Amino acid sequence: MAGRLCGVAALILKDFPEAPYIHCYSHQLNPCVAKACAIPSIRDMMDHVRIVSDFFNNSPKRLEDLSTKIVELCPTSSFQKTINVCRTRWIERIDGHEAFIELYPAIIASLTCIKENETWNYQSSSDASAYVTICCSFKFIITLIIVRKLLGYTRPLTKTLQKVDQDFSKARDDVEILKNTLLSIRSFIEISHSEWYKEAVTIAATNYTLPSKPRTCRQQTQCGNHQVDDISEYYRVTCSISFLDHILTQLDSLFSLENLTLLDSFAIIPSNLISDKKWRKKVKEFAHTYNNDLPEPSYLYAELDMWEVYWKNHSETAPKTISDSLQKCDGNTFPNISTILRILCTVPVTTCICERSLSALKRIKTSLRNSMTDDRLNGISMLHIHRDVEINLNIVVDEFATAFPQRMEFKNILNSDE
Repeated sequence: MAGRLCGVAALILKDFPEAPYIHCYSHQLNPCVAKACAIPSIRDMMDHVRIVSDFFNNSPKRLEDLSTKIVELCPTSSFQKTINVCRTRWIERIDGHEAFIELYPAIIASLTCIKENETWNYQSSSDASAYVTICCSFKFIITLIIVRKLLGYTRPLTKTLQKVDQDFSKARDDVEILKNTLLSIRSFIEISHSEWYKEAVTIAATNYTLPSKPRTCRQQTQCGNHQVDDISEYYRVTCSISFLDHILTQLDSLFSLENLTLLDSFAIIPSNLISDKKWRKKVKEFAHTYNNDLPEPSYLYAELDMWEVYWKNHSETAPKTISDSLQKCDGNTFPNISTILRILCTVPVTTCICERSLSALKRIKTSLRNSMTDDRLNGISMLHIHRDVEINLNIVVDEFATAFPQRMEFKNILNSDE
């Protein structure tokens, strides 16, 4: 769906042009990070951060050595260990980069100790030798700083999109704020990159690492082979501008104008229209797109006026969700609004609940019982989900006895005649 070609989405849009492709709002920014990994320097840096983090976290002995170095060199740090850079949860990837930078002196000191101390085994010393060389390179340091700085701007939007009770109007505003902020940085990238470059030089100086750039060739066969002599200018072109353009492109694709219009249409929810003076205009723009689906589009203006008056007089009981609004909407009085609410109910907001259900499957099924049939698993899942439904055990026993009479024939083990 969110691949390079968007094959499935393109096929659906071909037959149903009014069904826009909407990625899960809780994971919208994840593809931005994933696709940014196509930039070689950023992809390599992210892989190295993940590998070094796993190097410490997968060994209690190495983790203890790192903890000792953290107490000595980073006593005020809020992190006590490196954070595993998750491949799918991009916000944890940001936290992982933040922790790596804050604990950078301790990480280098621990890797150097493991490398030079003969008490460590050969594999650990060999890996530490390779990792300390990578982490001390100026290319790794400045790329880490640039990625951490740019992804930091997306963090507030992440918290908004991953809330249980998402405010769509606020989410739309946050998306616009993020886009405008990144565009402003893009316009004055020289100033921002200069600050990031100075920070990278300061960090590199702690390891006696001098600023440097890869050598270039006359004939360019790679995107990173820019004919630039200045080191700061080289990383501005290859890292800062490339990564920022990637994020902006993906934001425009995932948060398109059509999708943002869908977000605006949620102003029809009674709890939103009470405080939003422009709600009627937003709903009309949405209704214009789906005009053919409305039963009586010429009377929509009248329904909107009546809808507003009714809920302003009943503001204490105004619903806050689309599903609740649909339940309290009289289809005979508000046929067009009822249709709009049904359309909005089909808008996929988040897949977190569906994905979280896979993690919660262990509550009803253990790893040693994978032979459980689909019917039984589905039945147990329904019981687990719909806990508010009362179960009459007598009826259950009667149904079981009727369906499997042979299983109800018990033998009396105390009777020796049988």
